Amino acid sequence: MINILIKSTNKIIEILVTLFFVLIILIGCYALYDNYLVQKGGKLDEEILSLKPKTVSTEEDKEVFYLDDLQEINSDIVGWITIDNTEMDYPVVKGKDNSEYLDRNYKHEYATSGSIFMDYRNNKDFNDDYTAIYGHHMNSNTMFTDIKKYENEEFFNSHLKGTLYTSNKIYDVEIVYYAVVSSYDDYVFDIFRVKNKFNKEIIEYVDSVAKNRSDTILLPTDKLMVLSTCDSSGSTKRAVLLAKITESNKEDGIEKKEEEKEERQVYKNKKKRKNILDMNISPRKMILYLLFIVVIIIFLILIYRVINYQLKKMDKKKKNNKKK
Repeated sequence: MINILIKSTNKIIEILVTLFFVLIILIGCYALYDNYLVQKGGKLDEEILSLKPKTVSTEEDKEVFYLDDLQEINSDIVGWITIDNTEMDYPVVKGKDNSEYLDRNYKHEYATSGSIFMDYRNNKDFNDDYTAIYGHHMNSNTMFTDIKKYENEEFFNSHLKGTLYTSNKIYDVEIVYYAVVSSYDDYVFDIFRVKNKFNKEIIEYVDSVAKNRSDTILLPTDKLMVLSTCDSSGSTKRAVLLAKITESNKEDGIEKKEEEKEERQVYKNKKKRKNILDMNISPRKMILYLLFIVVIIIFLILIYRVINYQLKKMDKKKKNNKKK
């Protein structure tokens, strides 16, 4: 009996070792898949780019734009920000908190790159004196990675302009400061406290810590916006750009030319496909759960087979003994 138990134990150990190596291989495959998602993350597809707000001349030589097509994809989309001649050219979303879009794209699908998102404490119409917008620092040079390039004075001075499209206005964006601050910085990130009637203090503080600055003088009456990303992986520091936004000379409105309406209707009429990424559980967690379940099932099957084999062996031995 003892010999049988020893043999069974050895078999179990062999199985566990085999399972361990199988698990290592599966984890390696998952790591490759995860790296693929990271490298792919942050790049917009042609469908969303075709819906990027743009200004068009009308017969009255005014310019109009439109954002409502984007909001039909996701009602959380509150604007589109473009910083000229950089990779920062994305829709802006606003979630119920500042975690919701850390790992979800503009369609609210799981994505390691997350989204460019407004602080949930700000007004979605950009009516606050001070608005914060966040984005990941990606190895694929997407999202808000270019903010770090503003540490270079030459790059800073040649990339100061941009455009912000909201649901009812177009703003010209003018970057004034680049700085690196703590993620716990009260002046920059305590939005509930500083979003209104606090611009004077914000300007004075950022000016005192800025690494690069333009010749523009900010006034407390200016409407301000900060763009923020991680300074480096795992760091509590944030690289930020402080900009002023002013209403553009472009005419705001929702008029559309009929032919452009029809062109954009093509996207809306496409059949919506259910995707696994629409689930509340992320692919990362799903894969880990599946790996765990598979390993447990294999383990139980092998244990069953070992026990069953040993029982048959014992039964056969008993029969042989009876014959003798």
